[in-house]
Amino acid sequence: MTNCHSVMWGSMMLNDCFINTLDDDNVDDGIDILQSLPEEIEEINLSSCERMMPMDLFFQSAAVKFNSLHSLTLSRWDINDNVMNIITQKTSLINLNISKCNLSVKKQPILSKLINLEYLNLVNVDGNVNTDLIISIINDCIKLKHLNINGCKELSTETVDNLGNFKSLEELLLHGPSLDNLKTFQCANHHEINDTGIMGIIRRSANLEQLDLVNTNITIDTLNFSADIAKARKKNLLVIVSPWVLDNIDDNNLNNYLSIKIHDQEEDEEIPLWMN
Repeated sequence: MTNCHSVMWGSMMLNDCFINTLDDDNVDDGIDILQSLPEEIEEINLSSCERMMPMDLFFQSAAVKFNSLHSLTLSRWDINDNVMNIITQKTSLINLNISKCNLSVKKQPILSKLINLEYLNLVNVDGNVNTDLIISIINDCIKLKHLNINGCKELSTETVDNLGNFKSLEELLLHGPSLDNLKTFQCANHHEINDTGIMGIIRRSANLEQLDLVNTNITIDTLNFSADIAKARKKNLLVIVSPWVLDNIDDNNLNNYLSIKIHDQEEDEEIPLWMN
């Protein structure tokens, strides 16, 4: 059971370690509340209610003592190197949510110490959600299962290409900005890749030309979706899949814009099945 602490703030009872709606007028109250929490606390939720406020005004000094944190949510804050250094010292973190924050950090990598992280929410984070960060997360956050990067504006083709290298990822949420420069996406041998994730990438990649989905968890639904998208765009798309994906294929759903190859594991070669 989570070790939480209840505090009174004005007329609102704050349960389960949740501290919300800090603004310029009550930052000092936020410091007092954080300092009043026990060192053993496991979950903190801290939001800025009006605008993005500098977090080092109070968090840096007040949060040093929390070394048992399992879940930390920070929303609408300006997070600099000093604050990020405090966050990454909390190696017990399993869930980190910094949605709607601005990462004004200069040091990379910024999450390398969070080796127990399983859930990471970067929705609408401004700044530094780029290839370097993704590679760092892949290499260091080896237990990560859920990654939400919806609305991140700095995602590039290289960044998205690296998403296929996650070994433990079970859920990838990637919506928002289009990926117009992405032409090839390879994620072979990653069983966590499913229809939902791949369809999202296909939908947002207007110039996609090739998908390698061998030994993933996609189904015939992805091929049907690919056929519809390719036809609507009037652009050729090559999809490489494992043979079992084609068990229930309906030739009526295929068209001249979609090409399909199956990967023969015994021969280690790609065999054209349906070519435009």
